Amino acid sequence: MEMVILTVLLQLPVLCGTTSAGYLEGDTFECRSDAPCRVPIASDNTFTLKCGNQSENASVYWQYVDTSNTHTRPVTFLQSSGSLRSEEDDLDYHLQMKIKSLASRSSLNSGHLKILSPKVEDTGLYICKAGWGIPARYEVDVQDVTTLHITHAGLRQNPLSSSAMDVGNENTVEIYTVWSQWQACDRCGAQGERKKVGFCYAEISRDALLVSRPQPCGLLRTTFRDVQINHPVELRIEMCQEDCKQDPSTRKQESLIELVENIHTYQLMDAVLTCPRSSIYRPVYWEHDSSPITRLQILTSTSSYTLDNSTGGGTLYIHQLDGTTAGTYHCYMERNLVKSFQVMFPEVKKEEEEKGFTIMELILVVLGVCLFSYMIFSLCQVLRTIRPRVIP
Repeated sequence: MEMVILTVLLQLPVLCGTTSAGYLEGDTFECRSDAPCRVPIASDNTFTLKCGNQSENASVYWQYVDTSNTHTRPVTFLQSSGSLRSEEDDLDYHLQMKIKSLASRSSLNSGHLKILSPKVEDTGLYICKAGWGIPARYEVDVQDVTTLHITHAGLRQNPLSSSAMDVGNENTVEIYTVWSQWQACDRCGAQGERKKVGFCYAEISRDALLVSRPQPCGLLRTTFRDVQINHPVELRIEMCQEDCKQDPSTRKQESLIELVENIHTYQLMDAVLTCPRSSIYRPVYWEHDSSPITRLQILTSTSSYTLDNSTGGGTLYIHQLDGTTAGTYHCYMERNLVKSFQVMFPEVKKEEEEKGFTIMELILVVLGVCLFSYMIFSLCQVLRTIRPRVIP
């Protein structure tokens, strides 16, 4: 029974049409069914919801339903044309602030909704309307990535195990992780790392019979409000090696974004390097000059580096810079060079020249003071030798 349930769960994201749409769109989901697709999302990672196949001239607008409140109606927060009618007058203050925050981080691309830096509070029902139809609906569960649980197979660390609890009325809730597919190896022709993301799913059963279909944990809490679930998003990492033989004509030229940034700093200072449009859903890795920086290397040695968890390593922290950690850093996204950073200190020669010039100035000032003092002393001596004339 457990294996059957797990197989169904692993197919859920596929039914929603999870696809990759390049750096600018983040992770993209497409709902191909009439019923709402249930989509787990990692907070702080941009994602896009497709609006299906609407006509070119159709006016598209998106509505949000706060499923944490049973009395909430759909509220329009974004539309493709025309002025957005204010619907905030009859909303409570908390929902007003939530809608404003959501709208400020949302944009439309050909009618598809892109949300930047999603928050746990963005969990809810998203409805796309085009003309008189509803091409797509999504039940989105934004799960907190700040509590991300990371395990590395190279260290023989195990993912979280499933758990079960009694929630009363002879109901039992089972909580476990549903994993995405392994991402591609982050580099070619050498040993690298690959990762996959796991989301919290739960189901409620009574006497071994399902009461609720398996669903992301945040969505289950909106139905069973008394259920307390503490099961974080997971990131699983393992070593890999791929030849990556690919026809150059099939390479995604639009994703090649090479920038160079010069970072002037000082020794023993920290530096923060961020790979543009990095995402927990995409392979990313760093190089210092020609040496790779891996998560395993950081975990197994006293390293000057730290990788962030929220984007799965899209931000590199360099602690207490010295001569060995200065130099050129390269960031690769989906095996393409995206950005380079030149971390450098002020030139030593220039400092020495400035230091010598300052000493010379000091010597001249001291000599000048000494000369002036000698002149004053000499004048005083002369005045003492002159006796006043006495007039009879």
